[in-house]
Amino acid sequence: MENLGHKIGNMYRNVAKKFKSVPTESAFLEKGTLTPQEFVVAGEQLVHRCPTWCWSTSTPGNEQKHLPPENQYLITRGVPCRKRVRNIEDSEVTEKEIDGGWVVAESHKVEENIEEIIIKGRDEVVEEDEEILDMEEVKESLIDENAVNIFSQDGYFKAEEPEDVIIKTRVYDLSVTYDLYYQTPRLWLVGYDENRNLLTPEQMYEDIMEDYAKKTATIETHPCLGTPQISIHPCNHAKMMKHFIDILASNNSVAQVHQAIFIFLKFLSSVVPTIEYDFTVDLSLE
Repeated sequence: MENLGHKIGNMYRNVAKKFKSVPTESAFLEKGTLTPQEFVVAGEQLVHRCPTWCWSTSTPGNEQKHLPPENQYLITRGVPCRKRVRNIEDSEVTEKEIDGGWVVAESHKVEENIEEIIIKGRDEVVEEDEEILDMEEVKESLIDENAVNIFSQDGYFKAEEPEDVIIKTRVYDLSVTYDLYYQTPRLWLVGYDENRNLLTPEQMYEDIMEDYAKKTATIETHPCLGTPQISIHPCNHAKMMKHFIDILASNNSVAQVHQAIFIFLKFLSSVVPTIEYDFTVDLSLE
């Protein structure tokens, strides 16, 4: 649920958008913003490079007049999310603050110490001069009089029921709209459990970095669908886009408008690091 200040801010922005002129001149390199036409150009490149994404139309009554009817928003469906953010056990997550107060999370896989693994394995090896027990002695040593007999009458092992090793996976539908007030893309997401039941807001917040959950990530009404979804507020998106444009420039590369959605999805992946959506493209952002 939105807090009072956020709700008042949304009311102001909704009114202001009615009087705001639609931008037509590019300020992508200077400010990190997009015109509606540039949003469509960038979206076309995403759809072309990543077939899991596609364009969609708005539901009746929610049409965005500043965009073509067939290019209202981008969507990808059924994106897997196998882990909760708080349960990423094989990674060290470090955070780096960037201009504008945005925090980027970086994940570094923790590798086990090879020497410890070798020592552990060596200690478990049976010494060569150790006496080898025959099958009957092994059988007797394994059977406790208070335990369940795992042997059948003919001396063979009984097969036990296999454990459930199926990973229960959540899936998400992610969409990207154009925000006319901030002149940037905006990410929306709605999740489902392994039985395709809609996740509650609290469950979806489990898949968002804690610094963003219920703060810049809030439940709001999707502009093209009219349904409540979690959205990442776009107030700092232009600053972050400009930050990555500058990184590209420092690597002797000029950011192109058609790369804008890829850049946007790359830095948003730090907010939802366990949702495995496709944004693959060759960008030198390190």
